[in-house]
Amino acid sequence: TPQSDQMEFVERFEMSADETRMQYTLTGTDPVTFTEPVTVKTDWVWTPGREVYTSDCVLWDGK
Repeated sequence: TPQSDQMEFVERFEMSADETRMQYTLTGTDPVTFTEPVTVKTDWVWTPGREVYTSDCVLWDGK
């Protein structure tokens, strides 16, 4: 998907009241490319005994 230099992302993490799920929301806005914000949501369910792995992020400077 094309993006302009005005593209911005907002990430939000919210725990459920019973703390068994975490909702992840990613909203992208780009007034040059999109006519409205684009939002993606997903839920992660806590599983006892499951190991959580980390991943390193690499900042992309667009060059």
